[in-house]
Amino acid sequence: MIDYSEKAFAVVGDTRPHKESLKAAGGRFNAKLSCGAGWIFSKRAADTVAGIVAKANGATTKEKGTAREKKGAGDNPLNGARVYVGTYAKYNAGSLGGRWLNLSDYANKDEFMAACRELHKDEADPEFMFQDFEGVPSWLISESHIDAEVWSQKPEKEKEGCQTKAEIRALLEKAGARGDLDYKVKTTAAAIEVGGRVFDFRKPTIETRFCHPDEPEEAARNWWKVCRTYDYFRGENLRGLDGQIEKLKGAALGSLDGAFIYREGSGLWSWGVTADRYYLTADNQAEPMNEETRAAILKTLKGVRDDFEKRLQTWWKRYGAEKLNCWTYWADA
Repeated sequence: MIDYSEKAFAVVGDTRPHKESLKAAGGRFNAKLSCGAGWIFSKRAADTVAGIVAKANGATTKEKGTAREKKGAGDNPLNGARVYVGTYAKYNAGSLGGRWLNLSDYANKDEFMAACRELHKDEADPEFMFQDFEGVPSWLISESHIDAEVWSQKPEKEKEGCQTKAEIRALLEKAGARGDLDYKVKTTAAAIEVGGRVFDFRKPTIETRFCHPDEPEEAARNWWKVCRTYDYFRGENLRGLDGQIEKLKGAALGSLDGAFIYREGSGLWSWGVTADRYYLTADNQAEPMNEETRAAILKTLKGVRDDFEKRLQTWWKRYGAEKLNCWTYWADA
């Protein structure tokens, strides 16, 4: 990954085996880039593409199981769980240098962190960046933190109401989802089947950039007092999911003027209410939502929301207000 301009970055190297993933992430191939032939992306896609590149690099560096893993094969709950460990310094310098570490190689978090330090011993005080992971419950890991609880539970038995990646994959495959399935599994927080239809729910992204008008002045002053607090950070990030839940709760059923479902181009199904009808086209198969479907979607939305709140807590515990970017429309224009 190369910082190409103020608003764009490029991905170069042996990209042909990964072209579908890069295309699905919004990239465009350009053979005439100043850094050589490669894919160009908006910087808004940096987090998504970093995961794709990390996975591509890790595919050639994944080590065979260690003696401890082999000895515990079949009875180690962490078999198959792994994390790609890089550092923020390397990432900011345009490098995804790092390696996949198998969690079953380490008895606890302390051993794992010691291995991370050994891996990046070329840095005096490395700030680790967990760029991708597999087999780890999403609420126990973030880009910069891994919970010690990972070593005390079976990752394949995630908390009640949540689905494993394997379950999500099975549902998406059954629905015949198009595109890069690995990418879709990674970005899908949950997938459910109701009445023979599969609905998927996108994994929410953490928003850290907040803006407010300069006027009226009193409102702006009050905003500056709260915009760098956890309550504001939490509320702004959860607003969208909370709004979806409340909107669906209050929607009428039985006609397309209330809550409805429709088939997307991918073959999966989505939902909306009257205000969302501009998403529909003549090609969509739309029909009124029934109570069974509403109950299932509401239950899943609440689970996605609760998982997201745990991710927000983990992020804030690591960074606090340090990584927030707050500004006003006119003063900082």
